[in-house]
Amino acid sequence: MFKKFLKDIFNPNTTKIKPKEALQTISKKGKDKDFYKQKSKELFQQARDIFDSGDINRSIDLIKNANEHLIRSFAKNEDDIKSASRFFGVNQEGYEAAKDIKIPIYGLEEDEIDLIHREVCWFALNGIKPDYVLMSFLMFKEYEWKEFEEELQRAKDSSNPEEYEIYYYIKNEAKEQVNLLKYREKFYNLSLDARVLLSSYNAIARKRYLKVEKDVENFYHQRGATELKDAGYIHSTPNGLMIEFPVNEKKQVMFEKKKLETLMRHLLTLTYRNREYKIGKLDFKKNDIPNAVFLVNGMGGSTLCKTEAIPVKGAKEKDLQIHSIGCKCSFSFYGRPENLPEEEKEKYALK
Repeated sequence: MFKKFLKDIFNPNTTKIKPKEALQTISKKGKDKDFYKQKSKELFQQARDIFDSGDINRSIDLIKNANEHLIRSFAKNEDDIKSASRFFGVNQEGYEAAKDIKIPIYGLEEDEIDLIHREVCWFALNGIKPDYVLMSFLMFKEYEWKEFEEELQRAKDSSNPEEYEIYYYIKNEAKEQVNLLKYREKFYNLSLDARVLLSSYNAIARKRYLKVEKDVENFYHQRGATELKDAGYIHSTPNGLMIEFPVNEKKQVMFEKKKLETLMRHLLTLTYRNREYKIGKLDFKKNDIPNAVFLVNGMGGSTLCKTEAIPVKGAKEKDLQIHSIGCKCSFSFYGRPENLPEEEKEKYALK
């Protein structure tokens, strides 16, 4: 269930536009490309305004409508619609997961953190991976993530740091911190749409090539693409269309990018745990299972991982948090632990 959850979040199956419905309108006379583009912008802005007011269902309807108009502005046939629908859709599961996260960073104003969270939710709803949105707000900025620094230090102090997920950061930590301030102004001079697009193509400090003509066309139809071209971050090359936000200090930039990806994975896993906690508590209340437990299998990944059996009765949400950064322990609700095999009872100290 946990793997399915992360797959849904990190590779969202967006609600696709039905080709036949869109084709019926494409053929109508008097509706040119400019009309569809302008109508799409208007609908998308309405969707955002409605989203900010809290009416998510109405916002979803408007997003779908905006995307349909955008596709009609360039689609010539059913194949075009099928291809384009992969890039434009709604991911409500991603939104629901992002909505429940709390961003545990310091060094930024509270209203800025609230803004970041709202934008993560908005772009997640639009089918963009949440970590890309987080990157578009925090890349090249100074912030503090205490839990990460504490786990990093514990791993460094251990006799076997290579056993932990955070070991990548120990291997790649720069001996001297590089000042990335010179890139910050360039990056944040771009609109949020352009920054998210750069991040979603993993084109910060990396050259990304689009070699298939259809992929190039679909790229240019996305919000922010023209701005990136005008800013000089898109080039035509013999190897295809190249997208890149260039930096010299690639090692340090990649370190920061990976850290932000780790942060979002950590937050989404927390969301999963909290959901399972609520489901388990509800099941406990509805059924006569006084001995029910939450089982944490101690798979490892962080310096604080351990095997646990936590009684559901009296358990608080804080009792079910991830052990630390990189924790891979699976988590499950078990109603009747007395029915577990003997070796499992021994493993979870239930004897």
